[in-house]
Amino acid sequence: MTSLPVSVAVLGTGVPADRIAAAVDGRADLTLTAHRPLTEAPPSGTTLVVVVPSLADDVKALVPQLLRDAFDVISTAPPESETEISEACVAAGRTFHSTGGFQSAVAARITRSLAAAVREVDHLELVEEIALPAEGLHPWSSPSESGVGGSADAARAAATAVAGWYTAGLRVLEEGGFGTVTDAESVVTVEVDADEWGAVHTVTATHVLDDRVTYRSVRTAGTAPLRYRLTTTTAVGRSTATVEFQPAGGVHPAEHLTAREVLDAIRPVHESGPGISRRDLAITYLSRDERL
Repeated sequence: MTSLPVSVAVLGTGVPADRIAAAVDGRADLTLTAHRPLTEAPPSGTTLVVVVPSLADDVKALVPQLLRDAFDVISTAPPESETEISEACVAAGRTFHSTGGFQSAVAARITRSLAAAVREVDHLELVEEIALPAEGLHPWSSPSESGVGGSADAARAAATAVAGWYTAGLRVLEEGGFGTVTDAESVVTVEVDADEWGAVHTVTATHVLDDRVTYRSVRTAGTAPLRYRLTTTTAVGRSTATVEFQPAGGVHPAEHLTAREVLDAIRPVHESGPGISRRDLAITYLSRDERL
């Protein structure tokens, strides 16, 4: 471990990448070496690279190459090729971490603690209510990219495209409520509400894992608060807890939480041993996760 600043390059364009780069530049324990598009290489002297892709960006080859080039890597997208990433980490002695890029990480941390406090849980349901501003929210560059404002078919395709991004939240909740994590794959169903002309104004994507954890994301356009509601079902009844995040300083809470997760992970990733690491949402350090 070292107290020297970590040299960080941010690769990606758009609001979240800009915010992450500015935050890195403002930290005394970090040094921003560059903020560049994904198509450009980090400069010499960089130790860790933050990759901030949109849904349209393909980083399947980029992340393993950065690891092989001897950079630690944090990506706001889930890993594309876990085996290749793991092999690259070991070969170059570097560490990879995926934040998932979603604001739900903080909510999952809070609700996981609530779930873990309940005994003999039968089912957990987390409902996310998120309003997308005109400039979009990571990883969507606009509300229409999430399916809001388009056709029903487009909305369903858009929701399916990000289904894998919600897997981490499902598994965190499962581990908190049940103490174990299964190998089951999550299943997503999509419902839409449209106006009289067929334009979708609400997309509800319901993700179910092993029939005991449900994560329902309700997406609309606008600037409403970011809200999460956890319902815990046991043999004796149900309990509900709600967490709400308000905008502050003109910054959407979802963008703030996404950037926060990246920033909090930089130094632990830099100081971790080679391999794929994850943020354990119950505590404050990184640990190896062989499931990734």
